Amino acid sequence: ISEYDRNQLDKYVAIKEDIEQKEIRLDYVQLAVDFYLYQDLEKIPEIRLKWGRDFYRYCNVKAENEEEKENG
Repeated sequence: ISEYDRNQLDKYVAIKEDIEQKEIRLDYVQLAVDFYLYQDLEKIPEIRLKWGRDFYRYCNVKAENEEEKENG
């Protein structure tokens, strides 16, 4: 395994641990598909847009859940 690959793996493990600590649900199968498609230069903008939409959706749901908790 190359040094670059080792660094990428270390970053992935750190992110995975952070996700688990924050109890964020993650679809590992879809993530693997996205990483596979990300290798195609023509697919990169599409994948980035998808990730951005997913993140925005997650933030909205999280804000709604926090608001419901505050309001009882």
